[in-house]
Amino acid sequence: MSETQTMSEAAPHVRIRAIGPGHLGQRVQIRGWLANKPGGKGRYFLWLRDGSGIIQAVAEQEKSSPEDWEAVESIGLESSIIVEGIVKAHPRNEGEFELDFAGIKVLQAVSDYPITKKEHGTEFLMKHRHLWLRGRRQSAILRIRAEVHKAWADFFYDRGFFRVDTPIFTPNACEGTTTLFEVDYHGDTVYLSQSGQLYNEADIGALGQVYCFGPTFRAEKSKTRRHLLEFWMLEMEAAFYDFDDNIRFQEEMIAFTVSRILERCSAELKELGRDPEKLRPATQTPYPRLRYGDAIELINKSRVAILMEQRGLSEEKALELLYSGKATFSDDTYDDDAEKTRKLEPFRWGDDFGAPDEAAISAQYDRPVFVSNFPTEIKGFYFKQDEEADGSLRVDPVFAALPDDMKLPGMSGHTVQGADCIGPEGAGEMIGGSQREDNFERLMENIEHHQLPLDFFQWYLDTRRYGNVPHSGFGIGMERFVAWVAGGSDTPVHIREVITFPRMLHQFEP
Repeated sequence: MSETQTMSEAAPHVRIRAIGPGHLGQRVQIRGWLANKPGGKGRYFLWLRDGSGIIQAVAEQEKSSPEDWEAVESIGLESSIIVEGIVKAHPRNEGEFELDFAGIKVLQAVSDYPITKKEHGTEFLMKHRHLWLRGRRQSAILRIRAEVHKAWADFFYDRGFFRVDTPIFTPNACEGTTTLFEVDYHGDTVYLSQSGQLYNEADIGALGQVYCFGPTFRAEKSKTRRHLLEFWMLEMEAAFYDFDDNIRFQEEMIAFTVSRILERCSAELKELGRDPEKLRPATQTPYPRLRYGDAIELINKSRVAILMEQRGLSEEKALELLYSGKATFSDDTYDDDAEKTRKLEPFRWGDDFGAPDEAAISAQYDRPVFVSNFPTEIKGFYFKQDEEADGSLRVDPVFAALPDDMKLPGMSGHTVQGADCIGPEGAGEMIGGSQREDNFERLMENIEHHQLPLDFFQWYLDTRRYGNVPHSGFGIGMERFVAWVAGGSDTPVHIREVITFPRMLHQFEP
């Protein structure tokens, strides 16, 4: 511990983010850590961070007391310190500020911080995630995440929605998937929640318009840069919302949130090298819409283009290889080199989108796009199906026109009133939503078709037995959304960077 005589009791403590024109010429106190210390030979540029931002304090030996200068020379990266200085305008960067060093108190001098300026591998950084968080890039991403969280809360509150908290322990899967984490619940088997949606559908009976926000768990053994085993998801549900109401709400929420980030996180975007102009189109609604059936041709053209680029083939040869069933390509969304080589076949009715397919779709637009009306067979049991005027199930016209070899076996041609919101710049699926099935008999058929345990769904069916109303909802993953906003195509952000302590395949420490 070292304390100098030049510290002033009158200097107010100010968070770096709060420093503005009103502080010019004032002596202020910054409490935080040393992020960098370039210089030497009588002058150091002390880069200080306090979690809210970063600022430079220029320390000169000839203007400092011997005690202060000795303290300045003693500190290394991540030393905890209190620094006082006079606020002045940055000499080159308009709107930014720096400090003329006036005093220092060293709480702990550090000399052996393990994360240095040299290049560190991902394995090392993940092992030291508790320290890696302190980096300028990582903390900027986390500040954007916090602002997204606040924007979502404001958006829902201002529109009369109530936040509810749904269970993490659940007796059944939401969509019949087997990728769940089992938990011994005093002799019974329960699962870590993969969604709060079914509970939200019950909550609207009490509150009308609700949302929940909490951790979600998926046990998929995936090693892509878009997947976490534990992530945070906001889920909305609203009574008397139809499919179109749901889509409009989603695009308004995204536009509001992006506008908030542009307004309040300009320093973070600059730190990350993120071009705000690439985000600005997302503030304008409505967003484009594309039906699943109309995306098939687009995706197949993109798959031919992938083979042409990666194999150096002509269009004719690439097309022939694609339909031969022997094509492979390198999928860079996978982190594991052994998994990057993927099989590539024509996209047929009944296939679900992969990351390259979503990227091909998003490349057509400068803002998020909604892809709607997916085949019934690849969506959850709770999706409301498209109907004709007489209430019968509609057969999609694209399906009816496709040759049989462009349809997967068992496809009915029926579609759902649901949509995925795919982000631009290769962001992938950010939102999945739908109008929920409110026809009791059809819902029962769907539960049986998906071979779900009917006993566990009796409570859910009660929401259709008593006071059944049209309703819709969606889920949006915090991490994918933040990765797009913070990085996009400028400086791509890996999913592990947008949560403090990521849980990935074989990654559960620290």
